Amino acid sequence: MKSLGVLVVAVLFSSGCTAWPPHGHGGMAEVAPIHEFDRPTHIRLIAAKREISVLRELGGEDLFPASLIKAQRQWDRSARAIDGHFIEAAKSDLLQLDEMLSDMRAVLSQKLTKTNKLLADQVGEVPK
Repeated sequence: MKSLGVLVVAVLFSSGCTAWPPHGHGGMAEVAPIHEFDRPTHIRLIAAKREISVLRELGGEDLFPASLIKAQRQWDRSARAIDGHFIEAAKSDLLQLDEMLSDMRAVLSQKLTKTNKLLADQVGEVPK
């Protein structure tokens, strides 16, 4: 009888250890197509996803890795709001995402400008 009690307790504790997806990575908004009930907001969401990818490809992983993670989470939040038909919340979330992306663009632009000046100095040319 004592071993049965130990077995039941062990089963209850182990059932709490199931692998759930991390926050923002397992909902339907991340895996299901988004309904196109508000086309301009949907287009902004698609453009933001592309911009996150471009920033990552241009070296954002090295310059601002945490900002890219935050931007991806903000994108997920915007996608969930659109999928839930919360258009005002989606617009607000997209405005925050646009500000995040603008800040990252500025940092990347500054880095690229410095790199261009260094390369021009090495060659002996004046940057345009």
